[in-house]
Amino acid sequence: MTGPELVLVLAWIGAIVGPLVCVFLIRRLLRGRRIFIAAALALLVLVGWSLGVWAFMVEPNTLQVRHVAVESARWRGPPLRIGIISDTHVAAPHMDVARVREVVERMNAERPDIVVLLGDYAGGHEPADVRAAPERSEVLQGVEAFGAPRSPLGTFAVLGNHDSWFDDRATAAALARADASY
Repeated sequence: MTGPELVLVLAWIGAIVGPLVCVFLIRRLLRGRRIFIAAALALLVLVGWSLGVWAFMVEPNTLQVRHVAVESARWRGPPLRIGIISDTHVAAPHMDVARVREVVERMNAERPDIVVLLGDYAGGHEPADVRAAPERSEVLQGVEAFGAPRSPLGTFAVLGNHDSWFDDRATAAALARADASY
């Protein structure tokens, strides 16, 4: 079981077992007539549990597309649609090559004139040489999936800190294979 899979398994265990343990503790506190402590614990656990469920199980499955109009008094050309993709963190929980392809397909549906990739393609903090071969391959395949954006003026990319931690040369080579200007 890889790191991202383990994180998701632990999140599910926490989501299921956490409330049960909380109920047990609160019942014990109520038997001892510690109502204020029981209520405070219940509230604290409820907030923490809700945030955890949202952070690990709901929010990662959402894709936000924002449309922002930027006007410049100096721009004399036709309007441009600029697509931006950032912080995909491939090989982290909730982000695999298939998900990157979904994001790119969604970007293509917006019909941008130019696409800008803002880095942090690799998930985690570990260098490539300490990762298992399948995980290294997944990260690089995820980076290469960014070759699919269709934009008449091109796709331009920069590396982020996670990419440098992973292997900046391998990431840049994958971007070159994806035909993204680096």
